Amino acid sequence: MSESISAGVARVNITPSVGFDNMGDYLRLKPAIGVGNELYAKALVFDDGENRISIVTADIIGFPEDLVSNIRRLIEQLTGIRGRTSS
Repeated sequence: MSESISAGVARVNITPSVGFDNMGDYLRLKPAIGVGNELYAKALVFDDGENRISIVTADIIGFPEDLVSNIRRLIEQLTGIRGRTSS
């Protein structure tokens, strides 16, 4: 194992466009009429030269399982970091 660890962070704005359907009152979808707070996806990556891990978060209540699978697959393809679930 290497004696040093590198770390990196990234953040991307994922705020939906005004007019995009999002969760409204009483769990009903309705078009967004403005942006109260911008939403972000963030990643933290650690690399010791032999192992690389990443923690990815998003300002979203939940994702459909098929979207999570697609995101995980893309991350694996682009970074070589194998996906795992938090459980």
